[in-house]
Amino acid sequence: MDLSYIVMDNQIYGLTKGQLSPTSPHGLKTVTSTYGSLEDPVNPLLYVLAYGAPFVAQGTPADMPGLAALIEEAIRFPGFAFVNVQSPCVTFGEPEQQLKAHKQHMLPLAQKGHDASERVQAMSLAREYGRVLHTGVFYRNPDPPPTYESLVGERQRALGASAVPRERILDLFARG
Repeated sequence: MDLSYIVMDNQIYGLTKGQLSPTSPHGLKTVTSTYGSLEDPVNPLLYVLAYGAPFVAQGTPADMPGLAALIEEAIRFPGFAFVNVQSPCVTFGEPEQQLKAHKQHMLPLAQKGHDASERVQAMSLAREYGRVLHTGVFYRNPDPPPTYESLVGERQRALGASAVPRERILDLFARG
């Protein structure tokens, strides 16, 4: 599917009274976790890379121009695109301090000379999730597979079928 999936990753469930989330850092104490997070956090970047996502990136609102560019690139990518946004929690965090820390410690992948066409290198960098705030495109498949929509179009052309006219779709909804 031609879909861009953007995750706001603030390491806590802020809307449910501050419970631990899958990406909460080990040891984080909350009102619902007296002993703190006892497990290592889930690594969303490594998961989607391992599952074969053709576009994987990470940004932070501490760099709004960079984050906007990443989101635009993800939307323009033909196929599935995943963007992890390291975000401060405005309810259970200290957003100003977190943004300042992000700005000071983020490490743009472009400055490292990272080749975003190298999946193995992207996975190696993704392993540093939670320790290093890499920003930018981790992986971009240089030869993305065809999208579902393009495959359907090919099938329709091969079978001599045409797309359903817009008027017919509206008529079906009007009857609903």
